[in-house]
Amino acid sequence: MPFNYTAPTFSEQQLREEAENLSEQEKREIKLDLYGQRKPFLETNNFISSKLEELEQELISMEDIGAFEQAKQRCPDYVNGNDFRLIFLRKTMFDVKWNFLVKNVLFALVPKRI
Repeated sequence: MPFNYTAPTFSEQQLREEAENLSEQEKREIKLDLYGQRKPFLETNNFISSKLEELEQELISMEDIGAFEQAKQRCPDYVNGNDFRLIFLRKTMFDVKWNFLVKNVLFALVPKRI
């Protein structure tokens, strides 16, 4: 007879309470695990703002912006949003100078349909 496993369900309130009870160390470990980072970054508001600004300047300076323009046409709110850009920054360990990735990968990640 096959096994039947059902994942437990939690309300949003239960999940929120669990998240609020995590220690700072547990929160950092979850972020590291989630983004596959090897070393921790203290993501202060100032740090994140400065990296988002660096990324913005890098995008402005791109010579070949065909992929970027296509992505902005397909889903401008998504592409220009900080949430999407933070995914890229975290994945690249906040190294915005990875021109190859910026030019060739970042906006290829934009879904064809949202």
